[in-house]
Amino acid sequence: MTVAKRNKRVKPDPELVKLADSLLANYQKPEDLIGENGLLKQLTKMLVERALETEMSEHLGHGKSEAVTNATGNTRNGHSAKTLQGEFSELPLDIPRDRQGEFEPKLVARHQTRWSGFDDKIISLYARGLSVREIQGLSLPAKNGSLAECVKLTQGGRKDG
Repeated sequence: MTVAKRNKRVKPDPELVKLADSLLANYQKPEDLIGENGLLKQLTKMLVERALETEMSEHLGHGKSEAVTNATGNTRNGHSAKTLQGEFSELPLDIPRDRQGEFEPKLVARHQTRWSGFDDKIISLYARGLSVREIQGLSLPAKNGSLAECVKLTQGGRKDG
């Protein structure tokens, strides 16, 4: 009889462990994590809105409160409220707008009302061996990444380079 050998457990980044510990400092029951106003929903909202702001910066060619660098003079113009029906419940979001109405978000498309699979995509990135930093880096323009790469990675494997 052959006994399968267990893979060594990869130790998480100590900084991420500290962050998780601080986020879970007030954890008392499952609802604190996955409930209607739980940590998971709050983090998802924050990450999606931050990613949308990054998409807007890429679209406009300049960051928030920076000098306008595009030839058309297009700038930010506040936010629109949108509620997505998700796996856990409704997720209210603030979607950034531009003055000329040309911004087409990739993560949450216009007229999209249903959103499923986001958690599955993140989990599949972890399963493919990406670290939290690498996943976060996918949406940072300074690292030449984009959110579209997130979808490609979940379908086709880890990005080399």
